[in-house]
Amino acid sequence: PGPVTPPPIASLAVTPSSATLVAGQTVTLAATARDAAGATLTGRAITFVSSAPAVATVSASGAVTAIATGTTTITASGEGQSASAAIT
Repeated sequence: PGPVTPPPIASLAVTPSSATLVAGQTVTLAATARDAAGATLTGRAITFVSSAPAVATVSASGAVTAIATGTTTITASGEGQSASAAIT
């Protein structure tokens, strides 16, 4: 038999979906990928991006660090799916 093709990501969720931080505080977001049946998928490449890096930055692992007062959206994406968290 040929190689097994892993199921594609059907949905992505980010927890927590929102957080309030003051400058210097950090929160770690977790992205959960699920297939069409709702089963959790592991080992998938998920990227995190901040819509306003001057307000908060995010690492490749989802660690968000507040830089200044304001609002930003952290978006996690993978395999064409995305989910976001509001950071204020």
